[in-house]
Amino acid sequence: MRVRTAGLYLAALALAAFLIGPFAWMVSTAVKSRDEIFTTPPTWWPHAPSWDGFAAAASTDVLASFGNSALVCVGTTALCMVLALLACYPLSRTRVRWRGGVLGAILVSQLLPHAVLLLPIYRTARELGMLNTRWGLVVAMLRSHCPSASGCCTATSPPCRCRWRRPRGSTGSASSPPTGA
Repeated sequence: MRVRTAGLYLAALALAAFLIGPFAWMVSTAVKSRDEIFTTPPTWWPHAPSWDGFAAAASTDVLASFGNSALVCVGTTALCMVLALLACYPLSRTRVRWRGGVLGAILVSQLLPHAVLLLPIYRTARELGMLNTRWGLVVAMLRSHCPSASGCCTATSPPCRCRWRRPRGSTGSASSPPTGA
């Protein structure tokens, strides 16, 4: 085996350990007792694995929490895609002078830290009566996801280079849109 190949394998092994390490720690912590979690120095594997934490989590209403999370995620994704497509279609299919400015504004809106917008989003949700509701969470998540989705949709759709063509048998110039039904 060559040195370069061995180096690549060593780098891949280090990357795998770096990526798998947090998951291994999470699994090991899940089966530790409460006292063993906070011991110093920490241990990788508990001396007496216990599944009590899983039983305690299962005794709560996990399915309702999972359902709420799934509903908010699906609702946010669906609304985000609809709004992003409505925003990016005219930007990607028309040739206008202000296209670059709008795309720049979308980019700049993503540069704002999310913490700066927490208070305005909170106040708006409070005034609209959306605090502690699923819709309030969906609207707050849309603020962070819609601009990037609009930018991605617009960036992957090249501007339309098509021209209007007149139907066969009609009169008029080739550059004007067809008339009639």
